Amino acid sequence: MAAKVLEHIQQWFDAEIFSPLETEEDPKVGLTAMFEGTEQYFRSGQKICLMGLLALSVDTSFAVQIRNYFLRWQESLSQALQRQGRSKSDAVDLSEEIVSGIQGALVLAHARGEADVFKRRLESFKLRLDLPAGHYDERQ
Repeated sequence: MAAKVLEHIQQWFDAEIFSPLETEEDPKVGLTAMFEGTEQYFRSGQKICLMGLLALSVDTSFAVQIRNYFLRWQESLSQALQRQGRSKSDAVDLSEEIVSGIQGALVLAHARGEADVFKRRLESFKLRLDLPAGHYDERQ
């Protein structure tokens, strides 16, 4: 059953997150789709990441699938950032920071019972990438 759930998650991310990052000619369109899709999928920080949760598990039966999910996210994001004009090294570093920041924000939002933590991280990343963003105050 877990394999089917992970397959469904992978298919959703392929269509809604990875594909726009990889195929949109205008990288801002793909990046915006990634942030909107991420916020939608994780219900603005109210839903935990099953892939991230399983990555922490000692059960390695899904390790390759989970590793590939995170690698594809980082690589797709890095490609979009490079098309936006960033150097390869900067894009790789920033993609790792964003994916790990999203995952960390999900954990922190749940631990604190404050979904706004997740929303603020997304908005902060959007501002850094010169994308339309809301007005979450980092100091709240």
